[in-house]
Amino acid sequence: MAYHDYDTIREQARGRWSRILLTLAPELETAVQKAPRHVPCPVHGGKDGFRLFGDWEETGGGICNTCGNFPSGFRLLQWLTGWDFPKTLAAVAEVLGNKGIPASRNGNGHDHRRDDDWVRQLLRQTWVQAVSLNHELAKPARLYLQHRGISGPVPDCRCHPHLPYFKDGVEMGKYPALLFVLRDQW
Repeated sequence: MAYHDYDTIREQARGRWSRILLTLAPELETAVQKAPRHVPCPVHGGKDGFRLFGDWEETGGGICNTCGNFPSGFRLLQWLTGWDFPKTLAAVAEVLGNKGIPASRNGNGHDHRRDDDWVRQLLRQTWVQAVSLNHELAKPARLYLQHRGISGPVPDCRCHPHLPYFKDGVEMGKYPALLFVLRDQW
């Protein structure tokens, strides 16, 4: 992993947070389009609990009435993606063209590591957005399990209260979904 200087990347990001956030956190599209007005939280939904700050294009910052204050785009991305700070800094640097060490590529030039990273990011983000089965928003999941005779603790299981459902590339709606972690026993 390449070293990236925070002060340098922060200065390069100033005034470019729209592109950075939409690239790394596409779930912020509504917030970016309507900034600085309130929109549903990209993590837990609702009606109007989240907004980007008035100076968000300069700082990348935003706030959720429930989840907290994220004064910079780096902190906002950490919250949304579950990344640690070095990974967040590297991702922002890459969007800005400050790539450091290039990713390995196969013979035809396709970067499979980038595809894998994107899938891991999406899975991690979806898991972070989900709630425990004890949470009030997980009632549909509890009822589903109950009607199938499954009771007691369900390990590595969470409920995403409003996961988008796509058909032929078109979002048809958002619905509750059970999420499970599958682990290899190697």
